[in-house]
Amino acid sequence: MAVPARRTSKMRKNTRRSHDALISRTTANCPNCGSVVLPHHACMKCNTYKGVNIPTSKKTTVLAETKDAKVKGSSDKKAKSPKKDKKQVVNQATKE
Repeated sequence: MAVPARRTSKMRKNTRRSHDALISRTTANCPNCGSVVLPHHACMKCNTYKGVNIPTSKKTTVLAETKDAKVKGSSDKKAKSPKKDKKQVVNQATKE
């Protein structure tokens, strides 16, 4: 089994990890419907890109609807427990 000969210094460790930081994705708003869209991508809600309608298949519209449902937090699997609802109410009250 390989064992390091010397301890890795803080500087060497941090230098190695300098590229591991997470970066946030850049988003834009759809000029047609106002939903959040990745730049240079078609809007999944209104099927437009730069003001031009794009024909879609059933498969892509179903994907868009499922993504919207996940974003809104509605799930058909099972009802939420009362504990989670209380937390959401407290979080909403603190935001206002």
